[in-house]
Amino acid sequence: MIGTELFHIRGGRCTVRSTPSGSPVQVAVDFKFGAKGSKVLWSDLRMDKNDPEPPPLPRPAAKPSPKTKSTRPESSWVDARRAITALRLGQVTNEVAKIISIGTEDIESVFDLTLTSATDQQPGVLVVEGAWGTGKTHALALLKGIAQRKRWLSRISCWTEWR
Repeated sequence: MIGTELFHIRGGRCTVRSTPSGSPVQVAVDFKFGAKGSKVLWSDLRMDKNDPEPPPLPRPAAKPSPKTKSTRPESSWVDARRAITALRLGQVTNEVAKIISIGTEDIESVFDLTLTSATDQQPGVLVVEGAWGTGKTHALALLKGIAQRKRWLSRISCWTEWR
């Protein structure tokens, strides 16, 4: 539509500079006599000097149909990717710690007793110690996940030196 030559009923020949818009519908045109960017009513335009009616309004560009399928990955997929990334970095996420843990029943039962005694107003302290690479961080992530599932506020705090 832009660039089309039309005839204005009072101004003569003109070239369309913008798409029709507004109410009443208007369009910017450049007149042959020199006026540039004049706003005129669409109803005052004709295809030719002798046309009794204005040209049909151009159809608006078709909008893309809404996607029926979400582009967001499923949460289970996202959780799996987070777990893999954490494991590559030598870490473990709280959600996955229980699933991939083997032989942690002893530490889980001690932690359960600690939580139970804290509920009875007898708080305790657990110290997890061991050599490098023995799974201390993994154990803490496991315990944090257990505490969170039981609706306990939990935080992992590590000391490099115990006195």
